[in-house]
Amino acid sequence: MIAIKLMLVENILVPNLKIIFLLTTAYGNNKIVNLKTKTFNIMKYNVERECRDCKNTDLYPFSKTAIAFKLYDETKIWQNNCTKCGSINSSFVSYENLFDKELLDIWGYDTALHFIDQDEEIILAEMDNLVSILQAIDEAKYPKSKISVLVQTICILLYDNVIAEEEYTKEENLIRSGNATIVRTELVKRKDTII
Repeated sequence: MIAIKLMLVENILVPNLKIIFLLTTAYGNNKIVNLKTKTFNIMKYNVERECRDCKNTDLYPFSKTAIAFKLYDETKIWQNNCTKCGSINSSFVSYENLFDKELLDIWGYDTALHFIDQDEEIILAEMDNLVSILQAIDEAKYPKSKISVLVQTICILLYDNVIAEEEYTKEENLIRSGNATIVRTELVKRKDTII
């Protein structure tokens, strides 16, 4: 019989997840304990830096949480030399805006974390995020300051789907109208909670 105990250790700024296996093997009345470590690369997300001189793109791997909450020093990436030509001149540094239920919970419970330094409710205002945001509001498990950001996010989502019809095609406006109806309905259901 083999018993395996897993202990996970992650440092968001180091590109590895270390799993320590404590293997206990029982042979009759004797137990043999072995400690084994295996390291996995968990850095599936990248910050991109484009060189202004040669247009080469360098990738800097980070964990999902490091990118979502910008838990890295962007100035160091700007100041790195291009791996192709050695230039320090950058055109841009970019990263993917990440959002999922796991990140929402991490953000919701930690008042010091932000998806972006300012206007995070604008960044979060996407229809794909609506279900998770509504669920978080309904569960009321985060501090009031975080719930307030989520309510603002839904209001921005409604606003984004009703203004400036002239800037969109007829087909896009049909989609936007449907989105606005969904968001408005969800807001009305929660008016006693959010007002």
